[in-house]
Amino acid sequence: MNQLTFDSIYGILNGISVSGEESLSLLGQSVHVTHCMSPVEIPWKQYGVSVVFECSGRFTTLSQCEGHRAAGCERVIVATPSKDIPMVCKRVRESVAPIISVASPSTCCLAPLLHLLSSLSPINHVSFTIVHSITSQQHVMDQVSPEEADMRIGRAAGLNIIPMKSSASQCLPILLPWLEGHLAGHSVHVPSFNGCLAEVDVQFSSPQSRESVLSHLENAVKYGGMKDVIDLTNEDLVSSDLVQCPTSCVVDQKLMSVSDNHLHLSCWFDNEWSYCSRAVEFAM
Repeated sequence: MNQLTFDSIYGILNGISVSGEESLSLLGQSVHVTHCMSPVEIPWKQYGVSVVFECSGRFTTLSQCEGHRAAGCERVIVATPSKDIPMVCKRVRESVAPIISVASPSTCCLAPLLHLLSSLSPINHVSFTIVHSITSQQHVMDQVSPEEADMRIGRAAGLNIIPMKSSASQCLPILLPWLEGHLAGHSVHVPSFNGCLAEVDVQFSSPQSRESVLSHLENAVKYGGMKDVIDLTNEDLVSSDLVQCPTSCVVDQKLMSVSDNHLHLSCWFDNEWSYCSRAVEFAM
């Protein structure tokens, strides 16, 4: 109850109360609560549930998620990258498969942007750095474990700038196969609790101008179906200004630079809210 009501980033959600051992009242609606350790044990059919969001992080393979369908639901949307579940991304790749993965927040930011830019001119190479807020896999104080391949992940999250791998490096070539062999990137986790900034460098095969890039982005947002996925801003934003922003990629025009065939973009996103927004859209 406490964790459902109070959130350090998004504030207090009023209207939640316990209405029984197996149910909650949420904004006047009854919500069933189960205590199952395996997807196949959850009585989805009994409760009439057709779509399940698998957000536990424990069941990330196709065979594991088939347990949800065996229990009675029709579709499963997995909120993490997977080795064998079809990966989707809004305006890049969609799928009618009953079990899909919505990749990662950073992937949802970069994939539509790079897909759009590649229609302006062929791209020779992409490099990126995600300036990322603290995540739950990090630690409050130094807690380095021998089994960790990267010792930096165990350093105190609130005291350090910590370079880490980015799942987008693996996800992007799956969604955009032409990126295979032409992509390099990582993330840098900083002592911030929400909001991320993607620093993206694109090398086109031909020279571009700032005006041509901006016009291409603006037209896609206004007329090309990219609204709510990509947006542009001239505001002097910082990360906390993105809290509850549903857009996957907000291009900061003031930080854009173009030199010959090289483009640098800075793109903001709320790594939780925008990702959930895309996942919900796939469920509808």
